[in-house]
Amino acid sequence: MTETIKLMKAHTSVRRFKNQEIPQADLNEILTAAQMASSWKNFQSYSV
Repeated sequence: MTETIKLMKAHTSVRRFKNQEIPQADLNEILTAAQMASSWKNFQSYSV
């Protein structure tokens, strides 16, 4: 089994959240990754 398939099978959705602020550096890294992610037919519903 490839690493990608293992990762897909291990995916979970978090339903409980902590009332805690996320560091700005972490937010910047998440947004950068989201901007670089591929999209369906280059569909761009929004920009950051």
